[in-house]
Amino acid sequence: MQALLDHKQAGESIVFFGEGEQCSDGLEMLEKLGTEGYDVLVDGSLMDLETGGVGLAAARRALGSGCAAVLANKGPLVMAYDELASLGLGGRLRFSSTVCGGLPVVNVGSRDVGFAADVTRVTGVFNSTSNYVLKQMGEGNSFESALATAQELGIAEADPSKDIDGWDTACKLVIIVNSVMGIPAQLNQVDVCGIRDITPEMISQAAERGEVYKLVASAVATADGADLSVEPKAVPSDSFVGGISGWMMGVVIMSDLFEEMSLKIDETSVTPTAGAVLRDICHFGQAELSHKRIAAAAAAAAVQGE
Repeated sequence: MQALLDHKQAGESIVFFGEGEQCSDGLEMLEKLGTEGYDVLVDGSLMDLETGGVGLAAARRALGSGCAAVLANKGPLVMAYDELASLGLGGRLRFSSTVCGGLPVVNVGSRDVGFAADVTRVTGVFNSTSNYVLKQMGEGNSFESALATAQELGIAEADPSKDIDGWDTACKLVIIVNSVMGIPAQLNQVDVCGIRDITPEMISQAAERGEVYKLVASAVATADGADLSVEPKAVPSDSFVGGISGWMMGVVIMSDLFEEMSLKIDETSVTPTAGAVLRDICHFGQAELSHKRIAAAAAAAAVQGE
């Protein structure tokens, strides 16, 4: 383990780590480990929105064998949320990093809001790449140059289409609706429009009105589900959503009990997202410690009662 840590701290990829046994993919690794070889699966594989990919297969295997799973990959949750949630009953499934990186949207929304109240509406800006591009366009840069800068900074992907065309935001919205609002939702239910058609002229005209363009995700609870959309909107510059600027991401959660709750994060690197994965892993350790404390207290009470 120390050798692996030294390898990563030197800036090297785990793909080129020479020690240990090489596996062709995550499934082969799980097969060799068996059910006794690990406690927590951490999935950071590439998102596959057609089949769920190796991430979904690995999550099914881990949860099905009684292990815990931490997902940083949105694909498995978008493709099979209900199935994975059922397999992970008892708190064995965590995925806070899949929505807005380090911002604990899922944790706060499901544990602190949705657990006690009916969440009626969720809206926000969930993708920092598109948000950064819009901000740069508002400062006079072209769409192409703003996107190229985001890629040079390492925030935007080499293929940024999912960010720019709204699908990354739509995936996050589906996860929120399922986990926070408790409403079954699938990706094909989301009306999606990206930011490619937003022009500098549109942004300039909005600024004259005191507005700013954002790629806004919205979910509104209805009698038979929820209305879901992702689209660029001109919103008041002095509003909460209007103030989610640059690399920021943020969410507004409306509920019958807690009314309006707003959260945002200024995430300029991948560190907060990595921290969210670590946070989820630590939750498992905390839960195990709590169980041990409860067991110890019960044993002590039984001894005192004898």
